[in-house]
Order: sequence, then structure tokens, then C-alpha cells
Amino acid sequence: MNDHSTLSQQMRERTESLTFSPVDLDAIVSAGDRRRRRRVGAIVGGVAALAVVGAVSVVVTEASGPTDVGAAAQEPAPAPPAERSWAHGETLETPTGRILFERPIHAYVATDRGYVVVDVDGAVWSVLDGRAEEVGSSVLDPGTRALVTDGEWTAWTDRSGDALVYRVLDQDTAAVESLAGVVDARFDLRESSFMASLDDGVLYTVDGRGIAATDVRRGTADIVMEDVSESFDLVDARAGLFAVYDEGLRIGSSPTQTRELPGVFGSNGLISPDARFYAPDEDTLTVRTVTGDDVTPQLPTGFGAFSTTVSWWDADTIGVLASTDGASFSLLSCEVPSGGCTVDVEDLGGEGEFQLPVGQHLGG
Repeated sequence: MNDHSTLSQQMRERTESLTFSPVDLDAIVSAGDRRRRRRVGAIVGGVAALAVVGAVSVVVTEASGPTDVGAAAQEPAPAPPAERSWAHGETLETPTGRILFERPIHAYVATDRGYVVVDVDGAVWSVLDGRAEEVGSSVLDPGTRALVTDGEWTAWTDRSGDALVYRVLDQDTAAVESLAGVVDARFDLRESSFMASLDDGVLYTVDGRGIAATDVRRGTADIVMEDVSESFDLVDARAGLFAVYDEGLRIGSSPTQTRELPGVFGSNGLISPDARFYAPDEDTLTVRTVTGDDVTPQLPTGFGAFSTTVSWWDADTIGVLASTDGASFSLLSCEVPSGGCTVDVEDLGGEGEFQLPVGQHLGG
């Protein structure tokens, strides 16, 4: 369940005639071209160990009924299918129940153990067994991810102090590490550095030096590609495969050794957990093998206004955000390459009304 700026440039173009509130494109553009291309930023045109801070603040509701936190009780929501989740307002809906937070959820990711959530004040919460503890502070930047995860580790950017620091959480031990090795004093990274991906304990970041790969276990960083141009972007890294954008989408065994992926036109996307497939961020659902074969699932009738992959639930299943009218959205699961699709959540809501486990804020 991994993450990536906008859901799709094409979607903005196709829906600009609809009566949506406009997204703040100026704020995104000001972050720079590469950061503006980070995946799933808006739905429409729009290693020193640190002590864990905070205390238990939220509780999970069981399927039999809700346990609220300082508010009126609500009717229990139907549990999502296994591995599926979504959020709306202060509520995170999971397969085992409902988790209520004190403040609205800005972004979140699903991990092998639970969830990591960033609220609208930038507080980072580790959620295990339906209980959450505050573990840090993240940046609320519309142009970049708030969180990245490989399932075992979860990272975020902390700019609360004088210098930018990347933090990483191991939910098995509850330890939060400071990845000071990422930062190089020769560059002003406070505004120009951002996370691209976290894969098998290696955090990939992009800054003025190029692409840095930091081993979160050792806290050491290496520059794997220097002097990247403004047109270049590290899109995703998974299971030893890299997807980059350099005047077209390219894949390869390293950021410097790539080839064009046929049939893909978007500048963002997601590699499958086993690196067999690639799902580009386009306005119409597309899935390709890493050799370029089309294995796009067939969506149920009616979802023609918009559809794109937002997550890999597992190596053979994608989470799809789709719409019948461009105004309200549904969450589907589709099998790859067999092609069957199931509607998991028929009505997620409209722009800005829900979040998905992509590590980045959806909506305005």
C-alpha cells in the first residue's frame, strides 16, 4: 500500500468545466516543477533514536458499535474489505472498525502493522490495534507527500526546527529515528528537498544534489544520481525497479539505467510490489507490464468520467479511484492481470471529502 502531486493533469483539464472549487495551483507551482508532479496531490484542477511523544488519543470502534471521543455516538459504518481503508474528516475507516481523531486527517498510509496518520495540524500519529500515539510533526505541503512507507518503515519530513530533518518510524519497536545523514550543509534543503519513495528500508529523496538513497537502518546516505535537471523526476521505486520521468516515463534497475515504457504517457504512477506491473496516473485507468503489455482491468459500466490507480493493495490488486460524473468518487479493487473489478465504496464523496492511504493530501 504505497504512495506520489496531482491525481492527473488530464483530470483537471477534463473537469475544469464542472462546478468545483478551484485548486490552488499557484501554491503547487511555486514548489517547483518536480514537486508539482508528485502523485495524488489534488483530486481535481485541483539515526539518533527519539523518544515517542504524546499519549493515547483515539480508540478504534468495533463493528458492533462506535466508541467516540468527546462527541456524540455515531452509527457504525460498514467495515471495508480486508486491506481497504479510507478517511473522512476526523474518521479513519478500517476493516476492523472506525478510528476517531481529535482533528481532521490530512493524509495517511497503511503499514504492515497498522497506519500512520498526519492530522491537519501536522501531528504524526502511529496507529496500532486501534490506538494511536503522537510520534512527531510533519510538513503540510500541497506539492509533496506527507508520508512514505514500505510497510515496515514510515518516513516524513520535519521542518519544525532550524533545519530540515527526515524522521522514520519502525512500528515494531515504536522507535523514531532522525536521518541526519540525508542533509548536506552545502545545500539549502529546507524548501528544495522532498521524499520520492521508501523501498526495502531505503528512503529516496530529491534535492539540489540529485537523488539521495538513505539506508534507514544505518542512517547513511549516498547520492545515486547527481545534477538532475528540472525535467527529471524520480516517480517510484519498488522491489529494485525504478520509474523516472525524463521527457517521458522510463523504468530500469537504477535511476541512471532506464528505458522508455511503451504505452505510458503520464508523468506519475506506481510500480507493483513485485515489480511486474506499472500503473500510470492518467485520466483513464491504465496498467502495463514492465515490458509494456496492456493488462488494464475492465471497469464496471458507467465509470467513464475519470479513473486512475491510487494504490496497490497487493501484488495483483490495485485500488482504483473512479467517477461516473466527475463530481463524486468511488473506490474499487481490480485484479491484475485477470481483470475483475469490485466496487468497495460506492460513494466516497466529492473533492476534499475523503482521504486514501497514499501519504498525500487529496483535494483542496
